[in-house]
Amino acid sequence: MPSAQKMQPIGDAFATQNLTKQFGNVTALKAFTHQFEQAKIHALVGKNGSGKSTLVKMLAGTIRPTQGSLYIDGKEVEFSSPAAALKAGVCTVHQELSLVQDLSVTENIFLGHLPKFPLLGLCRIDWAQARKKTTQLLQQMQIDIDANAIVKKLSVGQQQTIEIAKAMHKAPKLLLLDEPTSALAGKEVAMLFGLLRNLRQQGTTMLYISHRLSELSEIADSVTVLRDGNH
Repeated sequence: MPSAQKMQPIGDAFATQNLTKQFGNVTALKAFTHQFEQAKIHALVGKNGSGKSTLVKMLAGTIRPTQGSLYIDGKEVEFSSPAAALKAGVCTVHQELSLVQDLSVTENIFLGHLPKFPLLGLCRIDWAQARKKTTQLLQQMQIDIDANAIVKKLSVGQQQTIEIAKAMHKAPKLLLLDEPTSALAGKEVAMLFGLLRNLRQQGTTMLYISHRLSELSEIADSVTVLRDGNH
């Protein structure tokens, strides 16, 4: 059992202190204490029921811990909702893609917050600005996909990269990746890993959830294992 002593979180990282979650008489996560360095890819592994989904949900603000603390950039934070987590800089890319297939890459990146400008007393969508910003984002992430491309015409691997680009548009401090390679073929996995390495080089901190242990030596800087709620 990890010590209950108060930790001194390092700066520019995220950390947990005795993070615990109970569902009735079941303890899904038990006093999880750990620090994660900035600009690294941290793998999180464990079989179903190990507690990793519970940990990720607490980081994403979906559920609240029974006890314990979460730190970002050395400061203790509390998330009452996913919106609160997002505001603090935590963004999640779920295993199931959330892209709208009949819309363009630009429309998906800016879904719900397209740039606008006033014209004759009305509010108009600034499509030129949206496409420009999307192109700049894709170029920065070294993604060779047209901002005007319709999502359903892209491969699954390309759609996964757009899902990540959509998250990166929010400039997260921590990017949670839930089984990102589960539906990808070999070449698409290599493409995704190239993207993640580029994001790491640009300073993005990632928590990479995976069941594919063979991937970890290729992509992970550290590996954290959970079993029966224990670290």
